[in-house]
Amino acid sequence: MTFTHALGRGTLAAALAVSTVVLAPNAFAASAEHFKTYGAGQPKQNEMEFVYWFNYVAKSDYNEELQAHTLELEYGITNDWAIGFYGDWEKPKGESLQYVQTRAVVSRFKLFKNNERFFDAGVYFEYYVPREAANGGQTGDKLEARIILQKETDNWDLRLNPKFEKGLSGPNVEESVEFEYAAALYRKLNPTAYLGLEAYGNMGEVAHMIPSRNAHYLVPSAEFNLAPELWWNIGVAFGITDAADDVTLKTFIEFEF
Repeated sequence: MTFTHALGRGTLAAALAVSTVVLAPNAFAASAEHFKTYGAGQPKQNEMEFVYWFNYVAKSDYNEELQAHTLELEYGITNDWAIGFYGDWEKPKGESLQYVQTRAVVSRFKLFKNNERFFDAGVYFEYYVPREAANGGQTGDKLEARIILQKETDNWDLRLNPKFEKGLSGPNVEESVEFEYAAALYRKLNPTAYLGLEAYGNMGEVAHMIPSRNAHYLVPSAEFNLAPELWWNIGVAFGITDAADDVTLKTFIEFEF
């Protein structure tokens, strides 16, 4: 299994979480991103992938001690098309574990064969169905479209994920399309270990971008191949703007079968 498959093959829908709910007006809903940048690889036909995420907000003005959990299952319909389903749960400080939302990747499609273009590329569309009590009682479906770009060499892996999001119902339905970004650069240390730096941010509505009011993160991370089909990612997300959570510990484990 290559590093491309390990970090991009599962939509996972993909690099790692602070919370599945926005608890502050300008806070970045990191669990929607999971602080993960996706690569162009994905499950091949009739293959499946299972992923479990756990994230803990160690320091924050908004989400102190919040725990976020996600389970994901993805299935390859063809070698170039996969679908996936996700369930998000969270445990705020002093409260019990609660279900937040279901997410479905209605389509994840690989655009080119590997190394056919400068970037290996793909796209996916993800649909969110929050539960009624999430987001302080405010609920609304939304659709996300992400572009996946990846360039690998023998020792380096660069991934870029511009993302666009639109509310389809609820209190934010009148807002225009929002833009977010995810990027990562990983260095291969040996055949089973990789070290990288990731960056994430929410730029707000495309028509009214005010970067200083949105959340941006830098995330040193490491990836380990524990077994032929088992990978573990771990890192720390540092908020670099006021709207971001200060420190979030993030991890996920991925099994392909």
